[in-house]
Amino acid sequence: MAGVYRVTGRLDYRGHKPGEEFIATLAPTVERRAVDRGAIVLLERIVPALKEGSYLLPEGWLDE
Repeated sequence: MAGVYRVTGRLDYRGHKPGEEFIATLAPTVERRAVDRGAIVLLERIVPALKEGSYLLPEGWLDE
């Protein structure tokens, strides 16, 4: 699952400078190690969802 991260360490993290925010999908073990060593912090977990009214069903989908 994707997340919004901020680089909190003194070194770049995957091409992102210290203090920079980025969106990425990291494997759970990779994320945990990076957070534990202080390289990044998770700011927000991105949960994909469809908002009501943001989609249309195909034409004739509900016709019997």
